[in-house]
Amino acid sequence: MTLKRVLYNPMTNKKLKPIIKFNHGRGAILCHKCRRIIKENLTLNEFRGMVENLFCLECATELVMNIFKKIKNDTESNLPRKS
Repeated sequence: MTLKRVLYNPMTNKKLKPIIKFNHGRGAILCHKCRRIIKENLTLNEFRGMVENLFCLECATELVMNIFKKIKNDTESNLPRKS
């Protein structure tokens, strides 16, 4: 497993960094979309931004499905139409 410091948002090509907030004195990583807590009790590397998960499971699944739908629509629009 490799740690990634930064990921890109596929829609805007902007760098995404983890959202780190403090929850009762403990660091917590929040989902970029729904702001749900993904992980608590961060290690030093995680606190520095070296994390893999920037989205919770539900939001990550939704983002992947939206990307697949967009690819499917793009390929269907490029196919020749049957007459």
